[in-house]
Amino acid sequence: MRMTGRNYPLLVESCKTLSLKRLREWGYLEPNRIKSGGIIFTSRGKESGSMQILSSTFEGKEYIRLMYYFANTGEEFDYKVPLVRVPSNLGKGFRYYFLCPVTSRRCMKLYRPPMKDLFLHREAYPSLIYDKQVASKKMRVWEKLVIGLVKKEDELFKEILNRPKYAKHYYRGIPTPKMRRYLKVRDELRRYSREDFERVVYG
Repeated sequence: MRMTGRNYPLLVESCKTLSLKRLREWGYLEPNRIKSGGIIFTSRGKESGSMQILSSTFEGKEYIRLMYYFANTGEEFDYKVPLVRVPSNLGKGFRYYFLCPVTSRRCMKLYRPPMKDLFLHREAYPSLIYDKQVASKKMRVWEKLVIGLVKKEDELFKEILNRPKYAKHYYRGIPTPKMRRYLKVRDELRRYSREDFERVVYG
């Protein structure tokens, strides 16, 4: 399995996916038959890839076979993802689940992130997260940075206000050490604008 070199988070929204719901709609899960065809993937309304697929639903030989290649590297992939039958909660019939070939976990949807090779269960890609989780993490970074500065500025300002009336904040036009610390935090805080906030949180 190819790696990206650095452990950047992979976004669920950027993955190509294969769901049992779609396969059922397209007739790939009808009992006791073999069906083959093709799937075209799109991104922002444009074709971004294709894959040949073959399903077998004969009891004891139930699987989805996936066949595709990467044009930029010439790599070809041809492998099977087992299907498992699970009795319906209604006590009538059954439903299919994928059995991930890497994690052995059952799932209804398989994911292939960018720069990865196989369609697998989400947990096969530990760094796979939703876009909103990235925004949440960035928000926490922003809060730690900016809210920390706000608190520091407030603490220093209160210290200055509580100093004796005779205490000076400037001496011969030069701020005292405490005043310098306050001004430094204040100026650093003023550097951050709404545009900075949006850039940090939303990228």
